[in-house]
Amino acid sequence: MSGFLGGGQIGYNWQSGWAVFGVQGDIAGMDVKGTTPCLFVASCTGKSDWLATVTGRFGGVVAERTLVYVKGGAAWLHTNHTFSAGAGLGPAAFSVSSDSTSFGWLLGLGAEYAFDHNWSAFIEYDYMDFDKKSVAFDFSPLAGVPAVANVDIKNKLSIAKVGLNYKFGGPVGGRY
Repeated sequence: MSGFLGGGQIGYNWQSGWAVFGVQGDIAGMDVKGTTPCLFVASCTGKSDWLATVTGRFGGVVAERTLVYVKGGAAWLHTNHTFSAGAGLGPAAFSVSSDSTSFGWLLGLGAEYAFDHNWSAFIEYDYMDFDKKSVAFDFSPLAGVPAVANVDIKNKLSIAKVGLNYKFGGPVGGRY
């Protein structure tokens, strides 16, 4: 799967000396899609359209204005799964879809640079692993009789982020 995402985040940081502790929540709209062959003659496509996370982070201030940190927490991913077969066969082509929201965990690392009292820029890498999810595909309209296939789906994401943060209230004894 590959694509782009964009969203917002809200959080709180507390600094004691060189150490910074924080909590953060974010939500992003995304256009991430991947297709792979399945069952020899069909293709399976996953298209994720939103992602939400809640994380804690711990970091250290280096060079007065730079924070280097690690983070971890929970993640939720919404994906539309499509099973397609018979492409190129004209009217024989068909597809069925099913949506799912998966829960998983996140580990990440990053760096944030405070270029003003209230503004900072960051670069971050996050790895997410989502629980295996059983997705039901309803083939009944195609088969003419009740026919449902349960398929196990497991998503993993690697995301690189670049962004800007605005800190409300200005610096409160923090250097970074």
